[in-house]
Amino acid sequence: MPMLAWQTSPLKDQVTGGGIAWAFMELPTLLVLMVLVKRWLNSDERRTRAAEGRQVSGGDTELVAYNAYLQNLNRADRAQR
Repeated sequence: MPMLAWQTSPLKDQVTGGGIAWAFMELPTLLVLMVLVKRWLNSDERRTRAAEGRQVSGGDTELVAYNAYLQNLNRADRAQR
């Protein structure tokens, strides 16, 4: 039984406690989310730099194969006309 000097209802006490608990859990969740987004952006930038480096050096085999595929499609389209 709560002390009478507190002059608070158990429901209001529960609401206040829930609000405090929720607020304390939001900060760690937000920090973890920020770290994950930063790591994702860094990973994306690293992947982009690597792809650009392969393209500059001529070693991007996927791009070469895709361009060859497009050229074959173009030749087939012209042959049908």
